[in-house]
Amino acid sequence: VRTAEFGKFRVNVRGCDPETDLAVLQALGIEVVPFTVRKTPPRIGEICLSIGTPLSERNQDSISLGVVSGLGRQVFLGNFKHEESIQTDALINRGNSGGPLVDVAGEVIGVNFAGAVDPELGSSGIGYAIPSDVVRDIVPELIEHGSVARASIGVSITARSQKKESGFESRLQIVKVSSTDSPLRQGDLIISVNGQSVHRRYELMRLLNRKAIDSTLS
Repeated sequence: VRTAEFGKFRVNVRGCDPETDLAVLQALGIEVVPFTVRKTPPRIGEICLSIGTPLSERNQDSISLGVVSGLGRQVFLGNFKHEESIQTDALINRGNSGGPLVDVAGEVIGVNFAGAVDPELGSSGIGYAIPSDVVRDIVPELIEHGSVARASIGVSITARSQKKESGFESRLQIVKVSSTDSPLRQGDLIISVNGQSVHRRYELMRLLNRKAIDSTLS
């Protein structure tokens, strides 16, 4: 790894999670002060800055300015689908991936992972970042275990809008059940897990963590 302050130094990979595209690197022989990860979610319209080394090492430690343009975006990269992604117009080019997306106080609200590219126009001004709440969930497990373990309830789900008196709300509906022995059925709605309400897929995935493996859920 190379930085402006320390030059080149070696790191160990403590862990990685392909599903969220996050990894933890341990710096060897130096003390690195980490960024603070913000505890509150980003807000649409707030100013943010993307930090990284876009396109080549000649552009090391570059900063681009933008705003949070959208939240909860689903982004498909290869075989993986990134849930709840932050959309920003702060430039995210090749080389920015893995760099922080920070607020005006310098606290991390996301980790950059992709910039949309128009085949004809090139850069589209649309970038994506993994939100800080995902980072706070995944990173401690990577440090402790080196990987992320997830429980499975043996179903495929999709988000549906359900009409309420106050408007519409998102609910998770089961579209496929992998086992005939399952008490769950196609068309069922998942509204809570162990008493905790769920409206989005990532909320469900967060509850199906390592502790949920081989346990009984209600």
